[in-house]
Amino acid sequence: MVSGKPAEGNVLSQLPDVKIPEELFWEGDFGQYLSLISEDPKVLRTAHQRMFDMVESYGLPRSRWLREPILHFNIFDDPFTPNHNYAVYSIDKALMSFVGILRASAFQLGQEARIILLKGPVGTAKSTIGELLTLGLEDYSRTQEGKIFAPTWVVDDEEGQAILGTVDRLETGHLDCPVNDQPLRIIPKELRKEILSGFLSEAQKNMPYPLALGGSTCPRCNGIFQRLLRRYRGDWKKVLANHFKVRRIVLSRANRVGIAITRPKAEKDQDATEWTGETNYVLLAKFGSVSDERTFDFKGFFQVANRGMLYSEELLKLSQSFLYDYLGASQEHRVQPKGFVEVDIDEVIIGGTNLPEWTKLKETKEMEALRDRIISVNVPYVLQLSGERKIYQKFFVEGNRGLGRHIAPHTIDTAAFWAILTRLTEIKKGDLSLADKLKLYDGREVPGYNIDSIKELVAEAGNEGKEELKEGMKGVSPRYTIDKIANAISNVFSLEGDKNCVNFFVVLKELKEGLRQHQHITSDSQRESWEKLINMAEEELQEILKNEVQQILVGDVEALREMHQKYIDNILAYKQGERIRNPITGEDEPPDEPFMRAIEKMIRVEDNAKDVFREKILNAMVKRARERELDSHLQKFDYNTDERLMKAYQLRLFEQEKDRINWEALISKKAVGEEAQKRINFLKDGLIKKGYCQVCSAEVITYVASIFKRGEAAKKR
Repeated sequence: MVSGKPAEGNVLSQLPDVKIPEELFWEGDFGQYLSLISEDPKVLRTAHQRMFDMVESYGLPRSRWLREPILHFNIFDDPFTPNHNYAVYSIDKALMSFVGILRASAFQLGQEARIILLKGPVGTAKSTIGELLTLGLEDYSRTQEGKIFAPTWVVDDEEGQAILGTVDRLETGHLDCPVNDQPLRIIPKELRKEILSGFLSEAQKNMPYPLALGGSTCPRCNGIFQRLLRRYRGDWKKVLANHFKVRRIVLSRANRVGIAITRPKAEKDQDATEWTGETNYVLLAKFGSVSDERTFDFKGFFQVANRGMLYSEELLKLSQSFLYDYLGASQEHRVQPKGFVEVDIDEVIIGGTNLPEWTKLKETKEMEALRDRIISVNVPYVLQLSGERKIYQKFFVEGNRGLGRHIAPHTIDTAAFWAILTRLTEIKKGDLSLADKLKLYDGREVPGYNIDSIKELVAEAGNEGKEELKEGMKGVSPRYTIDKIANAISNVFSLEGDKNCVNFFVVLKELKEGLRQHQHITSDSQRESWEKLINMAEEELQEILKNEVQQILVGDVEALREMHQKYIDNILAYKQGERIRNPITGEDEPPDEPFMRAIEKMIRVEDNAKDVFREKILNAMVKRARERELDSHLQKFDYNTDERLMKAYQLRLFEQEKDRINWEALISKKAVGEEAQKRINFLKDGLIKKGYCQVCSAEVITYVASIFKRGEAAKKR
């Protein structure tokens, strides 16, 4: 042994003593399996029933959107990977539709005989949904709740080749069912009802779903069973007692057990045997006939996915001749390999497709039978800013893909804001902007609009009760936005090595310049339209940055409360037709109309709307007072209770405060006096507390200074 190098045994002993659960390797005889079923009849669930239970097992918290109940399925938050790499955001309604199909399939309402097709534009998480279902099935099958069992055959080694078809194996007397079939299906269909009816009727009492034990066992198991029946002169009990075992299986994509994922290939590279299996010509030489089940290799996707799921990415890119195999696989749960007997299967068949292929399928008359076997689920782009933000946040911040660069606050939000704008349909009536529509969809308040208004927008956009959604099915893909943010990070890294910050200006520039090479833009008018939306996103950013600077400069809570109290006192006196005492002179005076209008004009309340606005504020005060009688912990009506009113106070204070800063000097970066520099440093410190760095805080101050300067110039004109 080399000095200083520990022996292998010692190294192994230092590893954590992690136990692989023994129950995952359970194996027993047929009688023990029947006892297991008596204890837990859910062992007999179909693939659809098991998948539905699996999805719900991770939790389904309830919420409401537009007064309608919404289910959120936790499995799609990706509880499987440390960084939740496959988490899907803000498409709960699409996922509810999908799980609703699984629920109907579990109760044998007909959908179990359909292909579930996830359709939508590129980049809408269709493949990610398939990945999460894969991880869920693998994880669930390892739990006590999700256990699955399959047959194993045992004979003497010397007769393994003749009986089992095992050749050149270490264990020639042992064979696992090649399709991991349901063990009870070994009982021939013609005897199954007579033998199992009493047993299954008891099991059904404790099953939430109808029992479905139709279909024949796999051809390989059937051939073995028939050969052994001849040996025992038809005594099936001896066959099962002496040679039939049951083992627990764990679904695994990597091990090709119960899960198969197919990806598109060029048509010339597609081979039907990849789906249905093929004859093993080495074994054909030994057994002499393609009809002998021992010569067949059950490695097709349909057989591999038995008891679990087959997910086909870009399903409709398969040639028509291949798609025909999906007809029997879905409707009859049976596939017909070339030159071989039919194979019964039990699996959830899911496909994904982009919209052009779906349109092509609908226009192809020859594929009417396939269309009839498809239940489609619209998977749109995210239309909520909070969800789109999470996609990029997860990728660049939580995924640590920022190359160590600081990403300025609102950079990701601004990119997400623009991406969603490209997906929204124009408003046909009213004066609501797309930006305001986006805010309403995200659950934010827009003056003059309520839940009913949002419902009208949703209906107008064709988002409810439609086979083909309009909104969210077009627009920019998250992949494009991710690519452009990545370009911005990379360019700052390579071109400005001393700069450690990536901000919104750099990202907006990348988004705009990239549109000239965007592969999905087919006309100049479309490109120009998306460029205008970038301008809209920048306008929203301007408002955000201005508000942040304003909030820092008017952060005096006492000053805000004082202004609030003065405004409330005045509108109360105005409403009741009373005079108000001047705190300085002590004289009773009429309500201070110039003061009230100065506040209201900050948020663009017109003269003819002032009475309505003041009435709303007073009503809100009364409502809050009543609510506090029921819940004393509720905050009283304060300066920050009404969002618009608080903004008005802040803007009014800011108007009084901003003249103390030399904005022109900031733009030109001229030296300023000591007092002015203190104000600038105060402002920069406030931005740093909000997440800005030294670099981007200085850039924001200069940018906002230019906005204010332009505003002053516009007023003078």
